[in-house]
Amino acid sequence: MDIHTLQLALHGQPFGHTIEYQPSVPSTMPIARALAEEAFDPAQASGIVVVADEQTAGRGRLDRRWETPPGRALLMSVVVAGGHLPERPAQLPMIAGLAVLEAVMQADSLRDSGQAVDLRLKWPNDLVAVLPNGPVKLAGLLAESSLDSQGIRYAVLGIGVNVNQRAEELPVPRAGGLPPASLYTLFGREFAREEVLIALCRSLSALLAARNRPTAEEIHARWQAALINLGHSVVVHSGGGEWRGQAVGTDVDGSLLVEDETGRRVAVAAGDVSVV
Repeated sequence: MDIHTLQLALHGQPFGHTIEYQPSVPSTMPIARALAEEAFDPAQASGIVVVADEQTAGRGRLDRRWETPPGRALLMSVVVAGGHLPERPAQLPMIAGLAVLEAVMQADSLRDSGQAVDLRLKWPNDLVAVLPNGPVKLAGLLAESSLDSQGIRYAVLGIGVNVNQRAEELPVPRAGGLPPASLYTLFGREFAREEVLIALCRSLSALLAARNRPTAEEIHARWQAALINLGHSVVVHSGGGEWRGQAVGTDVDGSLLVEDETGRRVAVAAGDVSVV
């Protein structure tokens, strides 16, 4: 990871103004949380990015492992606090999803590749590429918040993007999950992780720190338009088992609206959803 390139490109940016680089750590999330906790005011730490070449105990949603060989993926956590917190904090996962989607689409080397890939979001937090034989997972994210009596003190966004893994380096898909992919397996060449990180920080800055940042309604509309689940039959996996229905929409805070076989609409706020 070329930290000098990152510092030059992101100097003065609301997100990425400070890069905390670690060659190898169990996870970037605790480091980002510690930086927020150690600040006199968590807002002073907002925009700090913790990035590592390797995570030995990285995790995604539902405490799943996030495994990747050293130096192949973009593994990072970002502190969000103070004025950077969105109008509706529950929208942080969808904002992170939009930022990852936009960053990968806007990366210069991807635009210049001459190859078109349909990149979308899978509810609630995966970046996927839609291929002729079905979607494959390129990235995932995790949002965690620290609360007090006034609400959210700060949040940490954990983001993992599969960049240069070879096919044999990607994990075996879990039961019912999407097969993993990387930019390398899709395009057959390596990409600079620094380029993706720079684009991601700029996207977060536009979504969370710009004077004309999108409203909650605009965020919801953009995120919902990017989802692959809507209009499809889905299986909802929850603590009480699984059931089938049709994904018909989402609400402004990101819950998936699923219509079951009786016509009843249920707002699914957590759990897994698989497209049938």
